[in-house]
Amino acid sequence: MGVPLENGEISVHAHNTFLQAAFDFGVPTGIVFLLVLFLTFIRSCLYYKFSTDRSGLSLIPLASVTGFAAAGLVEWMFQQSNPACMILFLMMTPLLFDRKET
Repeated sequence: MGVPLENGEISVHAHNTFLQAAFDFGVPTGIVFLLVLFLTFIRSCLYYKFSTDRSGLSLIPLASVTGFAAAGLVEWMFQQSNPACMILFLMMTPLLFDRKET
């Protein structure tokens, strides 16, 4: 989570998931990360809108994406001890692929 400086010291992380991802992996990867998160947000909104389940369980994907994005503005979310990251990835995969019913 630290950034090695030219003199060998480790600088702390950016406390922003989006800036840190762009710094660590490059600006194009940071843009792709934002696009994937935005598409996941849109798909979770559509999932809730067209869901026949009105018990509130269809809000879970939307809540997890929104929570991850909001917390990501002020903290680095890709830590092993942060369950929000794992929840987002487990929830994101089925949302980003269309389900074809036969």
